[in-house]
Amino acid sequence: MGADPLLFDQPLLQALQRFQTRHGLRASGYVDRQTMSALNQTATQKLAILRAARASWSVLQPYSGNKKVWVNIPEARVAAINNDQIALNMLAIVGQASRPTPELVSAIRRVIVNPAWTVPRSIATADLLAKQQQDNGYLKRNNIRVYRVTNSAASEIPSTSINWDALNIDNFPYQLKQAPGPSNSLGQIKFDFANADDVFLHDTPGKSLLELSFRSLSSGCVRLSEAEPLAEWILVGNNVGNNKNALGQALNDSQFKTVSLRVAPEIPIEIVYILAWISEDDGTVQFRDDIYDTLGSPD
Repeated sequence: MGADPLLFDQPLLQALQRFQTRHGLRASGYVDRQTMSALNQTATQKLAILRAARASWSVLQPYSGNKKVWVNIPEARVAAINNDQIALNMLAIVGQASRPTPELVSAIRRVIVNPAWTVPRSIATADLLAKQQQDNGYLKRNNIRVYRVTNSAASEIPSTSINWDALNIDNFPYQLKQAPGPSNSLGQIKFDFANADDVFLHDTPGKSLLELSFRSLSSGCVRLSEAEPLAEWILVGNNVGNNKNALGQALNDSQFKTVSLRVAPEIPIEIVYILAWISEDDGTVQFRDDIYDTLGSPD
């Protein structure tokens, strides 16, 4: 049944869509669960968000005017900025609340094309082990190889030779590594930068998830909707060889050979957690959901 036009007329629909846009929601004009949650925020809650945002903005490093990559976790977007101008602004997937993406300041030092994925032990035991136990062909089908590590040396062993049902989070003497290729969880491009949490930006084969309004879904790394344009932007003007041509060649390699392209000078990257800001487009205040519950529950 459609909405009563006497109660939900065109101006009200447009107002709802503007509200959804200001809160990072799909401007559907429908009051879904996320829209209702945003509508129900009180003035006190909004004030707390604005105060937290002001504190976050106040401690940011001064902008030098050169190239940098900017990631705002609650917004789940990534921007490439040069001389105060946004060159790229893309959708992203960030860490879920139980595996949050950390705030950090670093510099992108390498663009890795056709990366292999060395699966962190936490993901191997919490996620992939259960999938392999339920489906004995899961690892092989996804091109994930199994290694036994002894004395800092790793030797590959067939996944079919292992009694997976006997393993658990405390008993898992293996390392998992996914080979480069179409099904690789990192996609075709990985952006590497030094940090204590071993997170990075990367491409993703799961593009459909980027269409969601709520994109706090990863295990801490940041998945990109436009990894290739970002790689090209980073490598333009790079002074180490013809990296842009090397990028294209590597992306078109049918053998998916891993190629590491050094970024020199390195490109600064900031990953921040900012819940509100003023839109440069129309001057409205933008709000985003406190996905990591940094403000605590309302009184």
